[in-house]
Amino acid sequence: MQKSKKNTFILSYMDYLVHHEFGLNLKTLKFKKNFSTKYKNTNINFWLAYWVYVYENVLKNYKPSKNIQFLAYEKFNTKLTLILKKFNLNFSFSEKNIFQNKNNLDNLKNLKFDNKLKIKANQIYRELKKL
Repeated sequence: MQKSKKNTFILSYMDYLVHHEFGLNLKTLKFKKNFSTKYKNTNINFWLAYWVYVYENVLKNYKPSKNIQFLAYEKFNTKLTLILKKFNLNFSFSEKNIFQNKNNLDNLKNLKFDNKLKIKANQIYRELKKL
């Protein structure tokens, strides 16, 4: 966000790309009920609350659909490789997990997550993984 404040091109460019997921011109997804949280978007709990908001609504509104396939990130490479093989396309993915890096794990441990949000996010995540 600091870079966008100093360099107006960044904000203009992101607006031009309709890239509003973060930054000064953040626009959250809207379901029947608007997203709200007590946390500022510079706090990790804002993003955790937003994740809960989005995926809680995804489960509620889209889980019953037969036209949507949910795919866990952890399984993405395996599933995509199988799909590509069906079309005789050989492509190898290298799987890199950010949680395997000790520095990333240490950084996550230092974050102060809202415990209720963390529990809710884990419940939703377990439900998503079943799909």
